Amino acid sequence: MKSERILRSLGEVSEAYIADAAPLAGSRTKRGWLRWGAMAACLACVVLVGVGIARHAQPTETLPMLTIGDTMQGSMGFEGYMAFNFGELSGAATLDGAEKLKTLPVYRNTLTYDNYGRVSDADPTAMREWLLEVAGRLGMDTESLTVTDNAPDAAEREAILAKFAKVGSTPPEGYFDATAVILEDAQYKVEVSTDMTATICFKQPVTLPEGYKFGHHVPYDSMLRVAEYFCQTYAALIGMDDPQINLTGGDYDIYRRQGYQIEFYEGKGGLTEQLVSRYLQTVLFYPDDEGRLRLARIYRTDLSEKVGDYPIISAEEAKALLLNGNYITTVPEVMPGEVYIAGVELGYRAGARDAYAMPYYRFYVELPGMEQEDGLKTYGAYYVPAVEGRYLTDMPVWDGSFN
Repeated sequence: MKSERILRSLGEVSEAYIADAAPLAGSRTKRGWLRWGAMAACLACVVLVGVGIARHAQPTETLPMLTIGDTMQGSMGFEGYMAFNFGELSGAATLDGAEKLKTLPVYRNTLTYDNYGRVSDADPTAMREWLLEVAGRLGMDTESLTVTDNAPDAAEREAILAKFAKVGSTPPEGYFDATAVILEDAQYKVEVSTDMTATICFKQPVTLPEGYKFGHHVPYDSMLRVAEYFCQTYAALIGMDDPQINLTGGDYDIYRRQGYQIEFYEGKGGLTEQLVSRYLQTVLFYPDDEGRLRLARIYRTDLSEKVGDYPIISAEEAKALLLNGNYITTVPEVMPGEVYIAGVELGYRAGARDAYAMPYYRFYVELPGMEQEDGLKTYGAYYVPAVEGRYLTDMPVWDGSFN
């Protein structure tokens, strides 16, 4: 995905500032799936292995075994959402009817990242083609404009080499390679990164017509109205046959300000296709501090290498695994117990270090030790693989330590 998926802070950094930040090559900071709370400086890189997951069981069908691995290591903070009650969180629900699905597709992550977070096998030709397509959707003159990239110039290279030399080192191979291709005119700057995320910067932020209220802390109904406006006004940029609005968020920052994020996914096709689009291929719009449209992002997870359609477990089976300790989380404490489970949704994870884009159940769990005096609660995210355990080869074991 839904990179970017790009990190959304739980309270202290607005979505707009994150949208401005230049992400590491291949990082994806989109969506609630990877929204990291600013409340903790430590990572709980957690997966406890229990009776419910078979480590080396051989599948009865001809589907490859899947590796999960330590997919969250190195991240900062933890994924948490602050709200006075769980019902305030928007977008934290599975698509209607998804509970009846028996199988879901799994896709191989086609990108490889080095220790610097840089993609080592990017496709410059595909990046350029996607850049020109997005620019064309905006009406930019792609015939006369020159495609550039963000590779450092000679002066920047010398400065970087000097810094490495100070510590007696040299940059690794490919360190100076471009991580994005760029096209710009007087109105727009379009940038496509190595993970094929397209970022559109409106050089002159767009003021919405009178009666529309857009911003970081705008009520749900107002943001929904803006989303409907974007759906019509920027239909070509969104580029979907049947765009569906998904307002995510509803959580609060430390100043008790509630906010929502406008995003779109493809509604054409069956439930499986919609679920995949909702989490892996979305379009997001971002305001500036004045309530003007400043930025848009198109997330385009590569779905070209489908591994297969895998049998999935039910939410109840996933809950049993959660209670048994078979989960992945960045929350810096053990799941506190069944009574604190507030909700669950079926979706996809596709982090930069994930070997596969595969379905997971995400459980929202109230963290009782973090409730504040005015009743503001924190809900942590705990993930359980939705694929049947007989197709999983490994899961890391939490040893009780934190980074």
